[in-house]
Amino acid sequence: MSSSIFTNLTRRWSPYHRPRPKLQIPTIPIDGEKSAEEIALEEAGDLNALQRYRHEVHKITRYEHHPPITELLETEEDFRHHFQLELSLRERNDQSEEVQEDLKTQRKLLWMLSREWWMLKNEFGEGVVKRAFDLWRSHPRWYMHQVLVEDCIGKQGCCSRGCGCCVKRPISPARKIGVGHCTLACECCREARGFDLSEEEHERIQGYYDYRNTRNAYDRIELAAFWGLCVDSCESPFDMIDESPVFPFGNGKAEILGLDEEDNESTSAKDSELTLT
Repeated sequence: MSSSIFTNLTRRWSPYHRPRPKLQIPTIPIDGEKSAEEIALEEAGDLNALQRYRHEVHKITRYEHHPPITELLETEEDFRHHFQLELSLRERNDQSEEVQEDLKTQRKLLWMLSREWWMLKNEFGEGVVKRAFDLWRSHPRWYMHQVLVEDCIGKQGCCSRGCGCCVKRPISPARKIGVGHCTLACECCREARGFDLSEEEHERIQGYYDYRNTRNAYDRIELAAFWGLCVDSCESPFDMIDESPVFPFGNGKAEILGLDEEDNESTSAKDSELTLT
């Protein structure tokens, strides 16, 4: 199945499955309710403009309400790390007491992080931040936003190898916060690089991606991961999602979802051209 099919399916996707009735504007609004401008944008169906409006209102009011967006994204990253570590331990099929204790530790950490995540999300209260987040995250593949895929490729995660792990990673309802791209705990990435990292190296690399130390990079990630937006794009956030696990010039595993023989030959030819040039 070609990647264009995934793209077409994505472009037809909408959180609104039927025409929405016109919303009435309350005579006496409660704090957090939709403004006339937000209602008009929602009824017009321009999701990019709607999310941009919500983001702009958030920028104006954030020092009053202090929604913990950074903290929530950090918690999601921590959850992904421990979830991928749990998967890595399970894949080794090691029944030793040490590994079983490690698994128990990961389960406890994930349990605690899931509750921390819920507490932070509840702190959004009612208003534009919660509505923007709920709209964007209503798509099950929100994390395949082009900006987030590019970030995974830049970090030499699974999206750089075309193995499709970021899409097909098994997620149970109890681990749904763990959707997303590779962390240093990804077993596929560990096998691909061919070496383990020392604790010092691990901490140093983690420091590179600390949201609080990389403000410009963080702003770009927040726009995509929380709002579904990116700079200089007027496309619907949902049209920025690439659901196909096949990426151009992938150099990873041979068994790739959605890659037929013709696509495989085409990709190999492109790889050869890149090598020659």
